[in-house]
Amino acid sequence: MNQEKQSVTLGEAEIHWDGENLNVHNASFVRQWRMTDRGLATARLANGEKNWVARNPRNTDCDWYLYKLIMPQSRAELEKVSIDKVENPSLTASCLIAVAAFIYPDSEIAVRYTVQMFPDAPGVRTQLNIRGLRPFGREEITSHLLESYAESLPLPTASCERQAVGYYNDPQHRNHDDMPIMRCENRSGALAEEKREIYDWANLLSLQRDDHGIIFVKESHKCVNQDGIDTGEFVLKPEKVLITGLGFKGNSYAALESWLPHDRYCWCWANWCVPFKGGEAEKQLSLKRFDRACFNPRPEKNVYSRSNTWGTRKPGDEARRAATQENVLKEIKSCADLAIDTVTIDDGWQFPLAGLDNSIQHDWRPNPERFPEGWIKIREEAEKADVNLHLWLPGARVSLEQIIRNVEEGGFTGLKVDFLNFLNREDLESVVEKIDRAVKYTDNRLSISWDVTEKESRLGYYFAREYGSLHTSNRKAKFDTKRVHYIAYTPRLVLRDAWHLAHYLNLNQIEIPIQDVDQVDPEISNASAYSYAYCTLMATVGLPLFFQETHCLAERARNETRRIMQAWRKHREAMAKGFVFPIGDEPCDESWTGFQIHDSATGEGYVLVFRELHASRDQRELPLMFLENQSLDWEDILSGEKWTDKNAGVLNCRISEVPGFSWLRYKRK
Repeated sequence: MNQEKQSVTLGEAEIHWDGENLNVHNASFVRQWRMTDRGLATARLANGEKNWVARNPRNTDCDWYLYKLIMPQSRAELEKVSIDKVENPSLTASCLIAVAAFIYPDSEIAVRYTVQMFPDAPGVRTQLNIRGLRPFGREEITSHLLESYAESLPLPTASCERQAVGYYNDPQHRNHDDMPIMRCENRSGALAEEKREIYDWANLLSLQRDDHGIIFVKESHKCVNQDGIDTGEFVLKPEKVLITGLGFKGNSYAALESWLPHDRYCWCWANWCVPFKGGEAEKQLSLKRFDRACFNPRPEKNVYSRSNTWGTRKPGDEARRAATQENVLKEIKSCADLAIDTVTIDDGWQFPLAGLDNSIQHDWRPNPERFPEGWIKIREEAEKADVNLHLWLPGARVSLEQIIRNVEEGGFTGLKVDFLNFLNREDLESVVEKIDRAVKYTDNRLSISWDVTEKESRLGYYFAREYGSLHTSNRKAKFDTKRVHYIAYTPRLVLRDAWHLAHYLNLNQIEIPIQDVDQVDPEISNASAYSYAYCTLMATVGLPLFFQETHCLAERARNETRRIMQAWRKHREAMAKGFVFPIGDEPCDESWTGFQIHDSATGEGYVLVFRELHASRDQRELPLMFLENQSLDWEDILSGEKWTDKNAGVLNCRISEVPGFSWLRYKRK
């Protein structure tokens, strides 16, 4: 056993190993593990004065268990504990990392347990990595059911309020009033099902007693309606929380000759444990602070708008015909005029043009018939106009060399990565590793837009966002109504998706679509009842995605769009630094709804209120978060009107126009 004491600090965070106990803590959180015969077992879990663990661990306890791999009689031999400080990494926040390495000789398995903590975010991220001391065949693959787990915490579950939350895969097709993007389930009292509860669909689970709570997150590509690759479940027993899902049992695992190599460690899905004190607002803030540390620690550096060549024309070959040099040059000029940062060249630029037929050898160069000068002309014009260029590509089918060649020749600052379907972890690892290498090749200047629109197993919502953003849905104006009417742009549904996503994700990594409302079929959507300004402002709470050829917009639309986008450019960095929270009622075409963007460091922020098409009254009081009994100076972003409110916990908002909006900024007085 490694008895050497170690201690490393970073800001208010510290990790300490005394030879028997591993302790991590910062200003708001403490977790302690104790060495047992089986590995490490949680002995203390506290936020503030609240300690959730009621008993000391037994020698037979361990926070993880690998069914069919670690034998019941196996003892863990500690090889080494190492603690490191990682400052200013490229993709995540500065952090402390502890790694405890074990060998199970009887089971011929090696385990590394990694603990990651951020100084300014409550909670801890844990992850198992496992390696065979010999090759393991496919018949020895570990179960993805209850017998195997990556976390086991002795917590009083039955006495807590429980909330499970998950986000649906396939937002492309879930574009109806009865298909919300979020599922939320609340329970209290005795456990429901034979003294246990199983949530096999949820991304996160929270326990709360009085005003203290803990949120558990499965960092994976799990979605409510898409299990993905062995993403597991949250299992509650009367005095225990189990988090299963190791990430090994994929849909095509049986084709593998071996699944656990002996020459390298294989990662398992990571888990977050995030404490909070207070109510719903404090829970959302704690989770978003941890989420940002993991995925987007400098949001003000990654906030920009974009247009996309796929969005105006009908799907298929007609949309592909928008990817031409002539059309892209028009779009660059238009975006420069509208204060839109980026033009994305979507499907149709490649050579040959025969779709994605696997029988055809694609070299992924610009098609000479559509781009006679290759990328030279559009790169020159984009640089003159100060407009960025992004490029669509199918992530699994383009090699790293082809990606780098196009990025260098075209000066692309981002990629829209599409056509993903991860049947096993080899598929997933190959794409993520390739993208990671491409991003690092550009010294982390390359931004990735993960396309998660379809029903296939893609990246989900809580995985790989450190590389960029999520393109969640295509919302078009023109389509074959008999076949693809589900992609119709409908403002209330776009707004509802954003409102639901804002509960437990950081919206400044979510692309929110904007469409030419005058072109949308009025028999399918009431988009034309909403103004361009209204629809554009909706998207500024995330990353505005003009899913259209903006050079086709009429002058009235251009004027409204330009006004919002020019104002957003002045405020976007400050907005990005804040955390976005949903306020008002769920969007349904009859609500007063919106978002509060709050910077917890400064106490300042923004409020965007939307009075929907059929919302009655022209005035509404909307409760706000974190502002009770504060005196604030307010400013209307578009009109410039200013006033002071001495009790800002409730916003008294008047909007006479219907549908209409209000865009406000507040500062401490």
